[in-house]
Amino acid sequence: MNPLATWRLLPLLLVLVLSGCATHGQALNRMEGHLLSQQPEQALQALQPLQGANRNRALYELNRGMLLRMQGELEASVEAFEKAKTLGLSLDAISISESLGALTVAENVRSYTPDVHERILLHVYQALNFLELGEFDAARVEALQLDLALRRLDPATGRAPYGGDAFARYLTGVIYEAAGEWSDAMIAYRLALRTYDEQTQPAPVSLAARLLALSDYLDLVDEHAEYRHRFNGIDWAPIDLPVTGGEVVVILHNGLAPRKYERSVTTQSYDTGQLYRVALPALRRRPPTVASFSVHAGELQSQGEAAEWVYQLADSALERQLPGLTARALTRNVARHNAAKRAREENPFLGFLVNLGGALSEQADVRSWRTLPDNIQIARLRLAPGSHTLTVKLWDSAGRLVEEREIASLNLDEGDLRVVSLHWM
Repeated sequence: MNPLATWRLLPLLLVLVLSGCATHGQALNRMEGHLLSQQPEQALQALQPLQGANRNRALYELNRGMLLRMQGELEASVEAFEKAKTLGLSLDAISISESLGALTVAENVRSYTPDVHERILLHVYQALNFLELGEFDAARVEALQLDLALRRLDPATGRAPYGGDAFARYLTGVIYEAAGEWSDAMIAYRLALRTYDEQTQPAPVSLAARLLALSDYLDLVDEHAEYRHRFNGIDWAPIDLPVTGGEVVVILHNGLAPRKYERSVTTQSYDTGQLYRVALPALRRRPPTVASFSVHAGELQSQGEAAEWVYQLADSALERQLPGLTARALTRNVARHNAAKRAREENPFLGFLVNLGGALSEQADVRSWRTLPDNIQIARLRLAPGSHTLTVKLWDSAGRLVEEREIASLNLDEGDLRVVSLHWM
């Protein structure tokens, strides 16, 4: 197709792009408003207008799966996340037409492609769904899928190239340990520790305790000695001791992930009147009101620990993308300049429309998985067999109690593992 003929269609393309962005943004804003009021059911209703948008269908399923989790509808959440997988989230391929559109019209004409950390967290939340449903075999399959996905990213080490797999590896270790697969659990915990170290983030004490216990049980003498030196003073129980009771793992999904917004610069040529515009995404963090949490069962208690900093993963991902986004924005400006110049030679008014429409169509892609948390925290507590009532206390940064929630009738048998999630916005 003649490039000028393509730009003659710009007013129509502009209407479609801008109207689509408005619908998408309004729906997500309403969804977030309900979430911040702790109303996931209303948030799910607000998301419905996005159901039919093909290029945002993956994003719709990701958000729907998370909202269903928040409502306790775990089976429906599993279905939504599986749909998200089938929409090609594991593939980096984008159609030629969408790539051309991103180079000539705007970034957001592409189908939504999640960042690497979002793809990892998709497996994490699906595994959590299965664990909370008590479907441990399915959780183990999800752990294997995650491992395969990471090995496709880096066949040599099986790790995410820019981090983001620390909590994912920790969780797979929990899954393998529950299955009695001690060697696989040790490998997963070891990879989790390595990622925490590379991200210069403190590893959870509960992870250190499991590394001590497993390295002792597997007779990894030198490695165990290193852990004893590094984690001196951390309590841990040998695995070969008689098992008494079961373990409860409580995971806090705290706050909402950073929100993308647009930052733009528009300038005009004094000689030709040509408009040039560059619009790029930026992140704005919404620090959650809750800073930490604790879990109580009678006289026993466990302090929650930070396990993943999703807001930092999002910031790092955008920082890596900005050079490419900037280059494509400049390429679009060159294409629009050439098209407007040819249009002006044919008809000044057409040149004006191409110029104005091109500038207005330049919009940053501010889509993201907005129902992800700001951070993830974990607490592990071993309890005697029987029925228990857990109390979860949420604290702010000044140590003041924000909320207290009760989890009643939690039944544990010998050797049981129970995983409980709490979403707080």
